Amino acid sequence: MTRPSCPFTGDAKLKHHPELRLVPRPLCRNGREDDCCACPLAAAAVCRLLNGSTRSTRRVFARGSHIISAGTKANITGVLKSGFLRIEHVSRHGRRSVLTLHQPGDLIGNWTGGNETYLIEAATRVELCLHDGNAVTQLLAKDANARWYLITELSELAERQRTMLWHLGVLDSRQRIMSFLIDHLSFMPPRCQIDGSALIRMEVSRQDWADLTCTTVETVCRTLTDLKNHGFIEPINPQLFKIKNIDALKKFLAI
Repeated sequence: MTRPSCPFTGDAKLKHHPELRLVPRPLCRNGREDDCCACPLAAAAVCRLLNGSTRSTRRVFARGSHIISAGTKANITGVLKSGFLRIEHVSRHGRRSVLTLHQPGDLIGNWTGGNETYLIEAATRVELCLHDGNAVTQLLAKDANARWYLITELSELAERQRTMLWHLGVLDSRQRIMSFLIDHLSFMPPRCQIDGSALIRMEVSRQDWADLTCTTVETVCRTLTDLKNHGFIEPINPQLFKIKNIDALKKFLAI
């Protein structure tokens, strides 16, 4: 019996940037793989270009930690290794809007030399690989490939934000909630099952899910219950969901 193929596998970053496969990984010391050598992130291409000019350090932040303030120059320069960061806008009246998420592989902090436009906080426990800002500045000044990669990364983030705005303007609340789940299969890696379904763990909180889709936690819960009753998803626990048929779910939501 042929096992059903899983439609969710693959490295989304490498699909967008296949040329990064050509960037060599750093040499492993004494034949052993250190953290950088074994790192699967496509954005580690920049880390590899920095290899030898600076040594990265790892720093872990708890959920809810404040990472970067809006309107200031970030004092960190690095790559998000694991977890998710909220990109937030706070109005002058104090209203908070979550624009999108930084995902593993994204460049974080002062890569451009300018002030940060938005507030950035940890939506989950996160781990950052940090580099010396001066070494990064020197790399960007002399290496056209690094500059090209930086522009590509910034463009990808802007495209994510545009997609979020399109969802807010076109989709109703139920469609926004489930399209968020579907769209984020690419970087919240699912576990494919023998029957062709997939298990996905929603790493962000229900409140962040609601904020990202401009709705409420209650609406998120009602929508998930409705889709469970229709047989499209099966909640295993508050964070873990079984998606039985992604194509049928998209058709049901008219996405």
